[in-house]
Amino acid sequence: MFIDSYEITKIGAKYNHKKDKREKDQLLFSTKSDEHISLSDLCDLLNSIDRRVNGDYGMNINVKVTMTETNQS
Repeated sequence: MFIDSYEITKIGAKYNHKKDKREKDQLLFSTKSDEHISLSDLCDLLNSIDRRVNGDYGMNINVKVTMTETNQS
């Protein structure tokens, strides 16, 4: 199976120096592509991002899959 496009984001708290506090629900990381990628390569990418971006911290992960027919006539 090949994936036509994907977008991966990480939402979390980010420190705001001007307000001297952490703000919740901020975009911390984002990547996306419209190039084809195999499902196994996408899983490898997700594992790599999880190790580098999340480290030892637990995260809630949500996945949304949309399948669109190619010939809808």
